[in-house]
Amino acid sequence: MIKIGEVKGTKLNANGKLINEYYTYQDAKQDDDGWVDAKLFMPVDYDLCQLKIKDKKSRMGWAARTVWDGLKLAVGDEILYWKRSKEQ
Repeated sequence: MIKIGEVKGTKLNANGKLINEYYTYQDAKQDDDGWVDAKLFMPVDYDLCQLKIKDKKSRMGWAARTVWDGLKLAVGDEILYWKRSKEQ
């Protein structure tokens, strides 16, 4: 699983210095409605997202490292898809 904000590689800049390249939200493959597969990508820590949960209604939540969290998430909820909330 790829975390948005992780280093994806390094490259040389115009001055010959090595710089890190990071994964961005544009790197996360989205469907036509903007949903991202939670098994492939995770958002930046504590970035508010709408979450599609297996066998439940979608809810708001966030990721902290590799764990999903939210006020209305239950232990064992399986997050299938996510997309960033426009309201932060």
